[in-house]
Amino acid sequence: MGVAPEVNLQSVKVCGDDGACLTSDVIEGLQWIYDHGHDLGIRVVNLSINSEIEESYHTNPLCAALEVLWFNGFVVVVSAGNSQGAPLHPPANDPFVITVGSVDDQGTIEITDDSLSSFSAYGATLDGTVKPDLVAPGRNLVSLLSSRDSFLAQLHPDHIITSRTPAWNDYFRMSGTSMSSAVVAGAVALLLQDEPNLNPDQVKFRLMSTAAKSDRWPAYDPLQAGAGYLDIYAAVYGTSLETANTGQMISQLLWSEEDWANWGSVNWGSVNWGSVNWGSVNWGSVNWGSVNWGSVNWGSDYWGP
Repeated sequence: MGVAPEVNLQSVKVCGDDGACLTSDVIEGLQWIYDHGHDLGIRVVNLSINSEIEESYHTNPLCAALEVLWFNGFVVVVSAGNSQGAPLHPPANDPFVITVGSVDDQGTIEITDDSLSSFSAYGATLDGTVKPDLVAPGRNLVSLLSSRDSFLAQLHPDHIITSRTPAWNDYFRMSGTSMSSAVVAGAVALLLQDEPNLNPDQVKFRLMSTAAKSDRWPAYDPLQAGAGYLDIYAAVYGTSLETANTGQMISQLLWSEEDWANWGSVNWGSVNWGSVNWGSVNWGSVNWGSVNWGSVNWGSDYWGP
């Protein structure tokens, strides 16, 4: 069923079947969201991609574009990446967005035996921001398979889980922070359904402030898991209206006035797509680097609908 099974999902295709694409492709998709998202009711944007290049968020165009969405009311959730011990690459390094790492839930309901996934990236960015912001389940997660003819199904046929119901699509099991960020995006959808007037900074604060720490999750390490382990129930039933990111400096690609360097509060809607100095960016490539095939322990267990 997924975390938010009744969500109105918009799939913005920016990469090829192999997961590779240019930064400009992703930017074009984000601009489409900027142009049409409010009319379509889009409130949360999930990006399960990571750049191949380490870079400051001040010079990376993907980070700048996501900040534009953030300042215009879109909650942005991104994957931390699967290179534990390595620097976090854009967009996971942006201080405003919600960066999500992965936890191995051991296939049990209780979280007392859960541990950080061996592949989940964490650490300080080039700009000194410590990421991820929180963690969520990301190992051996099962979701819908679009088609047995898809690239992933053809590449990893042993990952297909056959549905017991012929009329239903088959399923596919994967591990990676890609899955963790999607779990958090679903949690955001539930939170915004309950409190639609929350802005992105309030959503981020609520998720981080209600996350499970060492009192509920024995394996908690703030250096690896940020604010802690996602607790959807606590977030939805929380009441805090405090905001994250207060005083955080925005991307230099968005600076149009000198005093923006001392950004203290967000003037929602004041940052538009034209604010970005696109001509000054270094266009690189991004890839689907948030899936970790080697971490999956493929068993013989059968998953039905």
